[in-house]
Amino acid sequence: MRRFGWILPDVLIAAGATAVAGGLAFAPIAADVASRTAAQLAQEGRGWATVSIDGRDVTLTGVAPEPTDRTLAAESADRVFGVRVVADATTVLPFASPYPFGLERDAAGVKVIGAYPSAATRAEISQRMVRALPGAAVADDTTLARGAPADFAGRADLAATVVADLATGSAMWSGDVLTISGDPRDFAARQAIDRRLAEALPKGASVSTDRLRTPPPPRWSFSATLEDGRVVLDGFLPDEATKARVLAAAKAAFAAGVVDRTVVAPGAAPGTVAAIDFSIEALAKLTQGGAKVDPAGYTIAGRPRTWEIYRDLEQRLHGDAVGGLRIVGDGLVAPAPVPYRVAMRADNGKATVEGWVPDTAAHEALLAALRAGFGTVDDRLELAPGAPKGFVDTLIGLVPSLARLGDLRFELADGAAEVRATAPTAALGERILARIRALLPTGVALKTGDVAVAPPPTQVDAATCQTDLARVQSGEKIHFATGEATLGDDSTRILDALVVAALACRTAHVTVEGHTDSEGDPAANQALSEARARAVVERLVASGIEADRLTAIGYGETRPIADDATPEGRQQNRRIDFRVE
Repeated sequence: MRRFGWILPDVLIAAGATAVAGGLAFAPIAADVASRTAAQLAQEGRGWATVSIDGRDVTLTGVAPEPTDRTLAAESADRVFGVRVVADATTVLPFASPYPFGLERDAAGVKVIGAYPSAATRAEISQRMVRALPGAAVADDTTLARGAPADFAGRADLAATVVADLATGSAMWSGDVLTISGDPRDFAARQAIDRRLAEALPKGASVSTDRLRTPPPPRWSFSATLEDGRVVLDGFLPDEATKARVLAAAKAAFAAGVVDRTVVAPGAAPGTVAAIDFSIEALAKLTQGGAKVDPAGYTIAGRPRTWEIYRDLEQRLHGDAVGGLRIVGDGLVAPAPVPYRVAMRADNGKATVEGWVPDTAAHEALLAALRAGFGTVDDRLELAPGAPKGFVDTLIGLVPSLARLGDLRFELADGAAEVRATAPTAALGERILARIRALLPTGVALKTGDVAVAPPPTQVDAATCQTDLARVQSGEKIHFATGEATLGDDSTRILDALVVAALACRTAHVTVEGHTDSEGDPAANQALSEARARAVVERLVASGIEADRLTAIGYGETRPIADDATPEGRQQNRRIDFRVE
């Protein structure tokens, strides 16, 4: 036995060395299995699970968002090659119902409270909080919990935008109820909160704002305006009870309807409610007008239906009907003036107009027409009721014809019109008078139509005449109906100017040239150019230019002056030219 005594210790030493070597060789394999398992979990959206390994046995820890996620994570790890056993040591987030989330704001900053469904959601929404609350210190005092609604992110964003408009206060979700309390920064902020809730509140959710204060607007005002028989209410009313009563009174008084744009807001001056009540009653007796309450006091304007109503309203207005408010504007209009008239005189691009028009809209429309026709307008019109039916429309319709005359004296009153003026030719004067007669409505006669021929213009040579005719067309152009030779009504002014230019060279011969672009059939374009040239010649002859001084010729598409490949070029090529010899 002594001879082999060394064998047993040597065998034990060899076995131990082999085991150590095996363990050292397996360590990289375990690390690889752990790494691939973690990667598999992350790829499948289960990065919340942490992997630890013992040999080839995997243990999962961490907090699962939902109970089913625990099973799915274990199954995911079990599919990794090399994993022998998966031990599930995970837990699950607690369930919160009703689900809480909100923000509280004070002078120190904003605190986020309640719960998030996951750490990733918390990180994402926290970044949006910083943008929604610029300059505010945002502290997070939330936990993680299950049970969040599917639209949790939108609800969190809504709460944040509400708190952004609060000086102090909170917006707190509890399930489907959003409770808002505190002080908005100002009235505009309160309105912004209301608009946001109306636009972004999730379906099925409700709002409790009983504790949200409404600041007074910077300028408290109320107005009521008549529009087409309806009354439009705008501005503020002091409380819901007053608003309900005012709307009921307005609906009873205005059969055509009520347009309500008012908002309830504090800050009304004493006497305001009485003034609003008087406004509704008074406007129901007007054919047009409006009333207003603002910090300056009370304003009313309009046209009573009768003189008796006008007198009654005036007496009450200057009594105690408006609750003691200062009357800053009394625009109630007395009965109609007689005769109802408009007169104008005009020459050399300037018109002076005086008389009456029924309202501001008519005034502006008539002034716009006069400025378009004459250029400069000396406006001496006054607002007054009682205009005959179609009175202003008739005036507006006459302006383009009246503007064609020189040294104009015109009046429309008592169902009759009078015109005294000059025209470049007798023929043109007759054409204009005929047009005026045609525009006068039934029952209105042209009592006086005296249009004399203006003194002839200074004569010029053919070259100057050519230049003058070209200058006339440098701004405006002669227009025709598309594809036709019918002169457009908007060409009247330029055609009259061409008559005056042609009268300045009576000994010269004028060739009127028609041109088209290359669109369409060349033969049709040739015929169209000839017809348009003839149409211009016929108009000039009808306006008093001698026919033997004029020749019409068409060139179709053969003489372009611009690139016919572009819309702009084709527009330039469609033209009327004049050649003076």
